[in-house]
Amino acid sequence: MNNTNWHVLLARLLALILEHFNVQVLSEVQLLTDPPKADIVLLRRDSLEWTEEQRRWLADGLRHTDAGQLLLEFKYTEGLTLSAIRQLNAYDYFYCEAGKHQLDDVACFLIIARTPQGDWNDKFGFTVTEWPGVYQGTEIYNQRIKILLLNELEATPHNAALKCFATKRKEQDAAFAAMSNSGLEQLSKAIEQFTLGLRRIFMPHTLPTEGWTPDKVMELGQELMTAVIKSAPVEEFLSYHKPEEILSRYQPEQRLSGLTKEQRLAGLTNEQRLAGLTKEQIRAYLEKLKN
Repeated sequence: MNNTNWHVLLARLLALILEHFNVQVLSEVQLLTDPPKADIVLLRRDSLEWTEEQRRWLADGLRHTDAGQLLLEFKYTEGLTLSAIRQLNAYDYFYCEAGKHQLDDVACFLIIARTPQGDWNDKFGFTVTEWPGVYQGTEIYNQRIKILLLNELEATPHNAALKCFATKRKEQDAAFAAMSNSGLEQLSKAIEQFTLGLRRIFMPHTLPTEGWTPDKVMELGQELMTAVIKSAPVEEFLSYHKPEEILSRYQPEQRLSGLTKEQRLAGLTNEQRLAGLTKEQIRAYLEKLKN
């Protein structure tokens, strides 16, 4: 999976979630008036300020800034290096200069999947914050950067989309569980489909190593959904849905198919049974009963 553009997969998952809350997510960001573009994820709100509902689904660190544009540099395989910090500084500089963005309207985050070892925070000039897994730059060259370590973020619903890409299996499993329990997957079938695809490619020794794209992940998720639906007992499948949700999928004549006359009328009052009949039809029926 070394030739996978992980920032693109992260961007797609964030986009599927945040599009419901008027937040744009871009995975190719124009830094200058001419190429090159950067392998970076941009979150940009449409509203003047972050709303409570928007912040609700942003990860720790991201949800605590007032900047309207968030630059996310995601390192899945490379880990934390001085080069990664310098690269994000460059992205920040060119994005603000070319787009004429105010510095206080742009915030920068370096997202790291693999936990660095040793006294890395002293070495690179970062200090802990009040949020587990979030570190703030303290030196003049990195003070605009926050580092998010995915293996250390709390397994809360608002961190789940990022923690799905954590490298420690137990942290990853906790993130997927938080996704399922939070109601995020119920926002759209696409979120559930993409999440299932991600879970599948992260299972060890089950799939060939190849370049995963968002569309391939979606296809894999759909295959899993189809397989589960086909193999699940009908009673178990129906237990996840309310009767009215199931019946709403069928035409009235389909709903009544297979029922006896008595079953169709069961539970109706006399007035309800006669509703829709004309006086003439009722009289004709009564005359028929007399004869």
